[in-house]
Amino acid sequence: MKQKIIKSLLADIFKQIYTPKPKDTKVWFTNSALKKMEEWGLSEAKVKDAVLHGEYVEGKDNMISRKYNGFEIGVIAKYNQMTKTYLVLSAWKRDRR
Repeated sequence: MKQKIIKSLLADIFKQIYTPKPKDTKVWFTNSALKKMEEWGLSEAKVKDAVLHGEYVEGKDNMISRKYNGFEIGVIAKYNQMTKTYLVLSAWKRDRR
């Protein structure tokens, strides 16, 4: 009886520690990023789309860029693999080159 309880308890602990986090990636924004986004007229949804579907800029750490029709959104975001979360530090918009 005690062995079953201990075994069950250890199995639950193992699951909690080693079970992967949810598959959906979350995007969080710093206050300074929200301020920059407001200055550029960018919504959280548009920046989140740029983060999740954009491409990393070659030679620039944590910089992601996504091109749209007529403009481009640039983002500096750090990715945490453990929690599958992006933390947006800054975002801007510019005319497409």
